[in-house]
Amino acid sequence: AHRSSEEGALLKSLLENIARTVVKSAQALAPIKTGELRASIDILSVSKSEAVVGHKLTPKIVVNHRGAQTIYPIFVHEGTDPYTITPKSPKKALFWKGAKHPIRRVNHPGIKANPYFEKSLKSKAVDAALEAHGDWLLLEIEKSIK
Repeated sequence: AHRSSEEGALLKSLLENIARTVVKSAQALAPIKTGELRASIDILSVSKSEAVVGHKLTPKIVVNHRGAQTIYPIFVHEGTDPYTITPKSPKKALFWKGAKHPIRRVNHPGIKANPYFEKSLKSKAVDAALEAHGDWLLLEIEKSIK
């Protein structure tokens, strides 16, 4: 049981190491405007069987759209179709700094997909981390199958 516990701890450590590499790669590939999107990328959980990497939910990356909470990184990662932006109240208009006057609606062209997580998984840094630990992981997988 002691050997299995040590192997589990080692496997968890290896998965965390690889996950940390994925985080750094995804942060490097994610677009930057305010830095909030990149800063929210982190390891969400690690066990001896899996590591989960994603976005920590912060008020800066969760937006409200017509009363529903939406996590905007999915729009950046997956892209969007063109859409129309209208005010919440029909009697109001849209206005932003730099606009000449209030307007009733804006036709947004959509957002081009930027699959930075997918790209990070194919990065040289992640390949190197996987290769460095791959032989040991394959042996452990073979043992668990037997």
